Amino acid sequence: MRKQDQQIQIVSDEKVVGTQLLDAADTDTLADLKAVWADLNLKFVVLLPGQYVIRRTLELPVETVENLYQELQGQMSDYTPFRAEEVYFDYKIKGINAQSEKVLVDLAVVPIHLLEQEKSYFTTLDFDVSTIAFAGGGDNLGQEDQLFTFCNEEKAQDRKIPEGKLLVASLMITLVMASFYLHQKKDHEQALLQAISDQLDLEKRKAAAVKTLQEDIVTEQKRSRFLVTKKQGSYTVSDLLFSVSTILPDDTWIIDARLNKAQLTLSGFSSDASRLIALLEASHAFSDIRFISPVAKDNRLKRDRFNIALKINDKMTQSQARNNVAEQEVAQ
Repeated sequence: MRKQDQQIQIVSDEKVVGTQLLDAADTDTLADLKAVWADLNLKFVVLLPGQYVIRRTLELPVETVENLYQELQGQMSDYTPFRAEEVYFDYKIKGINAQSEKVLVDLAVVPIHLLEQEKSYFTTLDFDVSTIAFAGGGDNLGQEDQLFTFCNEEKAQDRKIPEGKLLVASLMITLVMASFYLHQKKDHEQALLQAISDQLDLEKRKAAAVKTLQEDIVTEQKRSRFLVTKKQGSYTVSDLLFSVSTILPDDTWIIDARLNKAQLTLSGFSSDASRLIALLEASHAFSDIRFISPVAKDNRLKRDRFNIALKINDKMTQSQARNNVAEQEVAQ
């Protein structure tokens, strides 16, 4: 029941009396009500108005569960504008946050002077007020998780959680935390496996890049050796001109020299062009030496005009040249 202006609102299970609104001055009706409730062996519970009650949702360390009433009492001034000796309070455990290892508590607090004011009102009407409560869920008194009891003469003075409930709460905490730990461990192992896999992929890419680089180096080395070998095995233009100028006698001069791939063509004048073929054949640089046009006499210069073609050989090493000379001497 609760006070409503000059009337009393009776709230009960619908199977009993439902909801009634009685005039506080109608003493006969109130007396009849008391008699009926006494016959039914029911007790009166005074319901406080919502504006009298302070509600707080708290997150507390799980280790405070065993002595939660004492913990709330000792920290009341932190949660409300009042000290513990200035209020009545009740609480409900709403759940457990395993990740933060906190217990969720729904706290309801009423100042003592307001509660005593309500209690005094019903006492003057000769009600045996043994319990004063607050229905957080409205008028539904069957909703246990929303019914906060502030004053109950039959309630034990020690507000510790019963051992059975404490054991259940402890088991719940253990199970939730174990589940959380296993989940975290699984996530950690998956993250570790993923990191190892990513590292292996990275090392594979690095190895592939190194292999490609090595192949490029080998290819470049082969190309470089080929160019060096080719250069070492071929005569340069300066080598050819030096060889020709060394071989030809002083009475012979070149007026035109043309290089086409592996053939050198020489044009010029000489006092005796017929001897030039034999002189040039003595050089290892040339072979297949021949006149490519008839030798003509230049009367003005009194010299033979010649055009000679020479095949350019691959360059031979000194040892190869010595072997060739030795073979020729043996053959003779």
